[in-house]
Amino acid sequence: MTQTLSPEGVLLGVLEAAQELLPQAVGLELRARGSLVGERAPHILPVPLNGDAAYLHLRTPPEEPVPPGFLALLGERLRQVLRQAEWGALAYTDPLTGLFNRRGLEVELPKLLALSRRYRAPVSVVMLDIDRFKAVNDTYGHPVGDEVLRRLGRILKESVRKEDLAVRYGGEEFLLVLFGAEREAAKEVVERIRERFRNERVAPIPYPLTLSAGIAGGEVPEGRETLEEWILKADYALLRAKETGRDRVTLA
Repeated sequence: MTQTLSPEGVLLGVLEAAQELLPQAVGLELRARGSLVGERAPHILPVPLNGDAAYLHLRTPPEEPVPPGFLALLGERLRQVLRQAEWGALAYTDPLTGLFNRRGLEVELPKLLALSRRYRAPVSVVMLDIDRFKAVNDTYGHPVGDEVLRRLGRILKESVRKEDLAVRYGGEEFLLVLFGAEREAAKEVVERIRERFRNERVAPIPYPLTLSAGIAGGEVPEGRETLEEWILKADYALLRAKETGRDRVTLA
């Protein structure tokens, strides 16, 4: 699933526009960002981009000279959509962790739901919470607490796939929506996350950091209402994990 706000999603839209005039265009590359859509080809056209390096890859050379104004217009359009994507990403992501925020969840959830319907793939919902996080802030200060949140955000990013959603749901609470995962598979993912988080050392905290989690779903959702119900059930399961001693995973 190509996310709309990703650099690849932006480049794909510009490539499709370029193909209206140059059907032999098969790829668009933004080297400074390490992004490429389509494929590299023997013939390239540089696209003006204010010092950045963008290249249009062509399978065969143009039959006629390409008007310079077209390439300048293409570069200007690319700048505009990149700027829009950057502002959009700021609106839909949490600035501290880089994960989706609740607004981002609202935008991305229908895409994941459509993917699940198309492939009849199960979806699991996970609510995660950092144990005794208030004590971290009270004892070591908010800058240390922020570093703990950043570390967990990085672990979550590295633990999910493109089809999954990782969300900072609020405070020290995080949400995962895992595509193609039944509940036991989701539990395996969460246990790996908990192990990695436990092994993080954030100075000056002298003890291991732990997580509690609740898991719901694990089936093909009937619709958005089903997913929202699973979020509530996962939240209740998380509460039970807290009440029964923390540092554990509970299935709804």
